[in-house]
Amino acid sequence: MRLEFFTSNLFFLLFSVLIDLVHPQQLRYNKGLSKDVTNLLDSLLREDKYDKRFRPHFGGPAVKIEVNMYIKSMGPVSETDETYSMDCYFRQIWVDNRLKFNRSQGGLKEFSMNWLFLERVWKPDTYFVNGKRSYLHSITVPNKFLRLRDDGKLTYSMRLTVKAKCPMHLRKFPLDSQSCPLEIGSYGYGDLDVLYAWAPGKSPPVQTEAGVNLAQYDLVDITTKEEIRMSSRRDNFSVVTVHFNLKRHTGYFMLQVYVPCTLIVSCSWVSFWIDPQAVPARVSLGVTTVLSMTTLGFGGRSQMPRTSYATALDWFVILCFAFVFASMVEYAAINFMDKMMKDIAAKAKTKKKLNRQESETLVSWVERLYHGLLEWFESQLKDPWNLQKKPGSKFSTVDIYSRKIFPLSFAIINTIYWTSFMYYVGDEDDSEPASVHH
Repeated sequence: MRLEFFTSNLFFLLFSVLIDLVHPQQLRYNKGLSKDVTNLLDSLLREDKYDKRFRPHFGGPAVKIEVNMYIKSMGPVSETDETYSMDCYFRQIWVDNRLKFNRSQGGLKEFSMNWLFLERVWKPDTYFVNGKRSYLHSITVPNKFLRLRDDGKLTYSMRLTVKAKCPMHLRKFPLDSQSCPLEIGSYGYGDLDVLYAWAPGKSPPVQTEAGVNLAQYDLVDITTKEEIRMSSRRDNFSVVTVHFNLKRHTGYFMLQVYVPCTLIVSCSWVSFWIDPQAVPARVSLGVTTVLSMTTLGFGGRSQMPRTSYATALDWFVILCFAFVFASMVEYAAINFMDKMMKDIAAKAKTKKKLNRQESETLVSWVERLYHGLLEWFESQLKDPWNLQKKPGSKFSTVDIYSRKIFPLSFAIINTIYWTSFMYYVGDEDDSEPASVHH
């Protein structure tokens, strides 16, 4: 028992002695490393050796800035303002030979430094050409850092919220697809000083976090390109562009506009089964459907894009309004025809009485023949379109034909509408790239 107690105490004592021996060595190593790194950075950034006012390779070839992005979230997309926004990590990579160092000097291959170190080195004056309002996240500290490698390669990363312009083509709205660009370039350096390029690698230069989605769109594809543009100063500027290709969801507009408008048009056809003599019923139904169509189709335009041309949704609303209005005009036409036929019948009856009085005084067979032909023509004028009601039927022939013509024509026009806008009418994409102004 005593032997076990003595053994355990001896082990604890030896373990404590080892810790006391190792810990001071570790502290001395950390202090030494920190001092070496500090001396290395001070030597690299001496004023007589490094001037942050001049770009790398000053007087020589252009410095190449490689860019990549990681999208954290995206949206909203505004059709009224033609803008979109996103939250992203924006990284720039370039080589500055003035900051090369020997790995043995600091014992490390790469240094990661906070945002305060950025004030001591040259950075590209990158900006978003089509940006409207962007800002750097600064809670709890500015969200940016710099990483320096022994070969002079610098990686500058920051977290941004970007709001940019997105020219939209809305002739197919809400069956449209949009391509929203983000253009990145230098504010002051021309292509002879700074060249931008998307960072090469196995993964694409613009990536999105899993689960990124938008309320009214699907992010279909992301495409990138590099180009040289001319500015208003006649200088060429290097610009890299990424296009976010978006496909709009149509479910909201189906439920809020398309289906209700179709049902209102169908309700207007009920009047064809109502007795034409029931004037209050048919008039109230026609007026109600017209007013409902006006409110639904044209009343809620505040949240719709304001364009100088008709969109696909506008054409559908106009189509539905035309059918509802035609249903009301059809009943007005029936009343007008009935009144016209009654007036013709009354005039013919009066004329017939006069003709009978004249026939009593005239016995000539020529006059009898004349009056017979006159009565035949009057009978033809009495119902020129053969619109008299069928024996035993209270409905007009116009109503009976309208029951078939209106639904059939609406179905045919709808087929043409959906086929055209879904398969034949293309999304316009004829916008010119934004020019660089200074």
